[in-house]
Amino acid sequence: MLGSLTVRCAGAAARAWPIVLVLALAASAGSLWAVRAHLGINTDTADMISPSLDWRQRYLDFKGQFPHFSDTLAVVVDADTPDLAAAASTRLAAALAERGDVFRWVEQPGDRPFLRRHALLLLDAEERTALARDLVAAQPLLGRLHRDPSLAAVLDLLADALQADVDLPRDTVGRFADRFADAIDAVLDGRFHRLSWRRVMLGDAGDGARQVIVAAPVLDYNQLFPAEDAIAVVRATARALDLEPARGVHVRITGGLAMSDEELRSVSTGASRAAVLALAGVAVVLALGLGSVRLVLATLVTLLAGLLWTAAFAAAAVGNLNMISVAFAVLYIGLGVDYAVHYGLRYRELLMHGLDHAAAIEHAAGDVGVSIALCALTTGAGFLAFLPTSFAGVSELGLIAGVGMFVSLVATLTLMPALLTLMRPRRGGMGRLGVHLPGAQVLDRLGRARPRTVAVSAAAVAAMAAVLAGGARFDDNPLNLRDPGGEAVSTYRDLVAEGRSWTLDVLVADAAEARRAATALERLPEVARVVSLASFVPRDQDTALAQVEELALLLGPDLVGAPGTPSPPGAARAALERLVARLEGTPPADTGLAHLATALARLQDALDAAAPGTTEALLARLQTAVTATLPGELARLGEALDAGPVAVADLPAALVRDWRAPDGRLRLEVEPEADLNDPRALTSFVEAVRGAAPGAVGTPVIHLESGRVVVRAFAEAFALALVCITAILYLVLRRVTHVAAVLAPLLLGALVSVAVLVALDLPFNFANVIALPLLLGVGVDSGIHMLFRARINRAGEALAGSSTARGVLTSALTTTVSFGNLAFSTHPGTASMGVLLTIGMLAMLASTLLVLPALVTLLPAPGGPRADP
Repeated sequence: MLGSLTVRCAGAAARAWPIVLVLALAASAGSLWAVRAHLGINTDTADMISPSLDWRQRYLDFKGQFPHFSDTLAVVVDADTPDLAAAASTRLAAALAERGDVFRWVEQPGDRPFLRRHALLLLDAEERTALARDLVAAQPLLGRLHRDPSLAAVLDLLADALQADVDLPRDTVGRFADRFADAIDAVLDGRFHRLSWRRVMLGDAGDGARQVIVAAPVLDYNQLFPAEDAIAVVRATARALDLEPARGVHVRITGGLAMSDEELRSVSTGASRAAVLALAGVAVVLALGLGSVRLVLATLVTLLAGLLWTAAFAAAAVGNLNMISVAFAVLYIGLGVDYAVHYGLRYRELLMHGLDHAAAIEHAAGDVGVSIALCALTTGAGFLAFLPTSFAGVSELGLIAGVGMFVSLVATLTLMPALLTLMRPRRGGMGRLGVHLPGAQVLDRLGRARPRTVAVSAAAVAAMAAVLAGGARFDDNPLNLRDPGGEAVSTYRDLVAEGRSWTLDVLVADAAEARRAATALERLPEVARVVSLASFVPRDQDTALAQVEELALLLGPDLVGAPGTPSPPGAARAALERLVARLEGTPPADTGLAHLATALARLQDALDAAAPGTTEALLARLQTAVTATLPGELARLGEALDAGPVAVADLPAALVRDWRAPDGRLRLEVEPEADLNDPRALTSFVEAVRGAAPGAVGTPVIHLESGRVVVRAFAEAFALALVCITAILYLVLRRVTHVAAVLAPLLLGALVSVAVLVALDLPFNFANVIALPLLLGVGVDSGIHMLFRARINRAGEALAGSSTARGVLTSALTTTVSFGNLAFSTHPGTASMGVLLTIGMLAMLASTLLVLPALVTLLPAPGGPRADP
C-alpha cells in the first residue's frame, strides 16, 4: 500500500508539474514571510526546562516576588586602587542615573549612602577593632592632609615622620613612603597613577578595587537585541568620563542581559554562517555523488523549499527558538537532503538501465519510496522521542526536526518529481554506477566470505567501547556553552570566583524563622556567610556605637568641615629639599625608604633637567597623582564616623525591597565558601544548603537540577526512540533477524561515538545531549536503505557497488559536512553539538558499510519485491 501510494504521488506530481511548482513557490514565499515576522530566539537557558518541576516553580515564585533582580545589567568597574574604583563607579553610576530614557533605575548595591554611613557599625567586632587601631595610628597624617591636601604637605609630613616629629607607626610610615615612591616613578615614566590613601591608611584591609553597578535598562523587544541601546550607552558614558584602562579604570558589562546579548550574537552569526557553509558543502558533495548538475539543482531546490516550510512550522509551533533548537536549520540541511539523494540516484540509475523519464519517476518512487517513508518514520521517532521529556530545549528541537523529516518526505515525493520533469536530466554524465570507494570490492568479499569474523569482531569492538563509554560525564554548567572569550562571560566568571554571584536564596515566613535558618546555614562549612535584612542592624549595636563615637572623638575634629585649600605645586620644591635632607640620616635598611630615596633622587634630577617654566607642570602632575583621591577618602571616613543607631524601621526602602518580598516573606542570601566554577564545589554547596533549607533557589540549583533533568531526558528519549524505531522496523520488516541486522550497526556506532568522546575528554552538555537519540534515528536510515536494496537486488549484485550504497555514502557525507560546520562555531555549545554529530555520523557510516553487509549475508534469503530492471 505504501509503495503504491508513493508511486501514485510521484507520478501525479510529475504529470502536474507546473501546478506543483507554483504551489511550492507560493508556500515558500509565505513561509519566508512567516519566518521573518514571527520566528525569534530566546537565550534564557532556564526556559529550556519545563516550568512544571517543583524547583522551577519555586524559582519562578522567587522571580515573581523580586522581579527587579531580573533583566538587569551588572557594570563591573575595576581600577588600579580601591580609591579610584570607588570614585569611578560613583561618577559612572551618577551619569547613568541621569539617563532616565535608557535606565529605569541605577544602583550601587555595595555603596549605598546607608552602607557608607554605617560601614563601621556593620563590621564584626574584630574587624572594627583592627580598623579603629589603624585609623588612630594614621590620625596625625589624616588631620594635616585634611587641612592642606597638597604635595608640599605630603613631603613635609614624611620629613616630620622620619624625624619622629609626628607620631606615626613605623609600618604606616614605610607603607606611606613606598606608595608615594610608586607615584613618583609613575609620573616620571609618563604613566597614569593615583596614590591609594585607603591602602596607606588600612594596608591590605583597604582593598576593594572592584565595584559593581546594577542597572535596569528600558528594554526594546522590537529589536533583536533588546538591551543593545543600554549597553551602548554604558560604554559611551564610560568613554566620556575617561574611565578607560589608560586612566587606571576598566569598565566591563555582564549580567543575564549582557550574556544573552553576547550569546545571541554568537549563535546568530554562527548559525547563519554554518547554514550557508553547510549548504555549500552539501552542494559540493551532491555534485560528486549525483554526477548531474540538473539532478543537483533539483535536489538543492527541494532541500531549500523543505527548509523554509519547516522554519514556518517552527514559527507557528514554538515562536521562539532556544539555544539548542536554533540549530534545526543545519540539522535539516544535513538530514533533509537524504531522501532526495536516494530518490535522485535511483531515478538516475533507472535511466541508465534504459527506462524513459515517466517510468523512471514512478519506478524510483516504488523502489525507494517505502524505504524513505520508513526512514522518515524512524528519524522522526528519534526526534519526537524528546517530546515527553522535561527538557523543553531539545523537546522543541525534536518537534521541529521531527516534523521536518515528514516535510522532507513530502517535498521529495512531490516537488522533486516536478523539478525532474522540468529539468529532464540527460542519461549521460554519471559514468559507471556504484560507490567507487577504494576497497569496495574488498568490503564485498569480506562481507560474503567471512561474515562471522566481521560479526564477532564488531561484537568485540562494541564490548570495548561499552567499557570506555562508562566514563562519560555531563557538564551542567551552561557558562561552558558560551564563548569564554566574551566580555560578559569572562567578567561573570570573575564574579563567581569571588562569591559575588551564584549565591542561593531562601524565603522564610518571618524574622524568627530567618534567625533559625541563618544560624543553621552559617554552621555549614560550605557556606561563607548568610545575609538577611537583619544583617543591616548591628548585633552588638551599643558596643559598636560606643567604639565609633570614641573613634569620632579622636579623628572627628581633624576631619570637620571642608578640606583646606592645597598649597600650590611650586611650594613642594622646598619641601622636597627638606625631605631629602632628612632621608640622608635615615638607615638605608628600610626597603620602603630606600625606594623613596631612589624615587626622590630621580625627581630632583628631572626637575633640574626640566626646561624653564616646566617644573611647575611636573610638580602639578605629581600633586594630582598623589592627592586626587584624598578628599573623597577623607569624606567617606567622615561620613562613617557620623553613624547613629539603626533599627529595621530605619532601613531605606530601596534596601528593604531587596530583602522583604511583597507578601511579607524574608529573603536570606547564602554565599558560598568555595569557587563555584568548580563543579564539585557547586554540587557540595547546593546539596549542603538544600539539606538545611530544602526550598533554596538560585543559579547553582538551576545548573545542578537542569543537568539531572537533561541526563534523565536523554536516557528516556534514547530508550523511547529505540523502542519506537524497533517497533516500526518490525511492523515493516516482519522479521526479528532483519530488525536486528539494522539495529546492530546502529548501536555499535553509538557506543563507539561515546567511547571516542570519553577518550577525547569531551563531556555531554545541554547542547550536544540530543546527538545520540538523533544519531539513532538518522543512522537507522542507512541500514534500512541497505536492507531494502538487498531485497530488490538482482542475483549476484554486490551491495556495496549499488546506487543505494552510493546514496548511503553521499547522504552520510552531506550530513557530516553539514554537522561539521557546527564544530567550527564560535559558540562552544553549538560547536560541541557539531563535534559529537560528526563523530557519530562517521562511526555510523563505518559501522553500516563494514558490518551490515556481513549481517545481510548471514540472514536467510530476503523476500520482498524485486526490481524489473
